[in-house]
Amino acid sequence: MKHFFSLLFLMVLASTSSFGQDKLWPHEINKDTYVIKIYEPENETYINHRVKSKAAISIQSKGAEAPVFGVMWTTAFLDADRENKMAKLVSIEVNEIRFPETVSKTEQKTYKTVIETEIPKWDIEISIPKLVSSLNEVSAHVSDLKADAPKFIFATEPSVLVIIDGTPKFKSIDKSYELIQNSTAFIAKD
Repeated sequence: MKHFFSLLFLMVLASTSSFGQDKLWPHEINKDTYVIKIYEPENETYINHRVKSKAAISIQSKGAEAPVFGVMWTTAFLDADRENKMAKLVSIEVNEIRFPETVSKTEQKTYKTVIETEIPKWDIEISIPKLVSSLNEVSAHVSDLKADAPKFIFATEPSVLVIIDGTPKFKSIDKSYELIQNSTAFIAKD
């Protein structure tokens, strides 16, 4: 598990196409007994003006020799300024934080609360072209998408199109009736 977090940490630091590159990373949150560092996030998806990202984080207690690394997943609402090709993070929700077993669930909850309180204070802007390029790296390839033209059905008299998903799958509902299971319409066979 420790190797997983170390590897993830290195991958996030090596990422060059993430949001907020115009700001210096990592961001630090200093508390009385520990320091939280949030490293440059890696974007995953952008749907309905919300960007989902993950970031490596580290917690170092005062007096500890080395930090403990973890991962956090966030969802943020973007307010886009298309004229200047910049977007601002209006709200950031920390969906989940994970650390190795050495960090208790109570400590993880505390760290999550601290991060959720501190992040809104940061003025994080995202270059829209950088956001788009980072999403292209993690989205599906065009070759994976199907773009086959649909089959056109033409009728000269009143009709109803009933959709059956694949070959009809029958289920016996009575001694003399069967119901087609893979259709949204109610179709019974005598």
